[in-house]
Amino acid sequence: GLGGDTHYFRSDWYEWPIIWWPMWYFSGSEYLADGMISSISCMGNPAVWWFSLVAILFVMIRLTRRDRANGVYWMVLIAFASQYLPWVLVPRSTFIYHYFASVPFIIIAAVLLLDAIRKKSETAYTVTAGTLMVLALLLFIAFYPLESGLPVARSYAQYLRWFKWVNF
Repeated sequence: GLGGDTHYFRSDWYEWPIIWWPMWYFSGSEYLADGMISSISCMGNPAVWWFSLVAILFVMIRLTRRDRANGVYWMVLIAFASQYLPWVLVPRSTFIYHYFASVPFIIIAAVLLLDAIRKKSETAYTVTAGTLMVLALLLFIAFYPLESGLPVARSYAQYLRWFKWVNF
């Protein structure tokens, strides 16, 4: 039943935005050449999620300082909070995929942050948006094999372990 909170890939709500503990559905090397591994995992794109975490903070700060009457900022914050904060109260095991319902709202927050940057400086906007897009693409390419089951060298999987406790 629901007794015990022992699932190896369980993670707490505050770990999801920083991708502290991805959910692995499969990891193995059976039927593969020596030194190869196949993995299927569930995680967000670090460039998108980490920038969006900053963006949610930006939205909260704007609402407390400058844009109290801005309906778009309120909509994003309320929608995000309604999808994310209930998980704070859940006593059973939770997993990173519970955060996925919040992702559209953190991405909208990211767009709002990019728009605020654009209004201050076109150059800063171009650099920020361009860097974000390139990083998101590179990280997608880098992690795709470990999210899709594509066989890769075990050394490649180990290289992508930025948190040493993550197990590929």
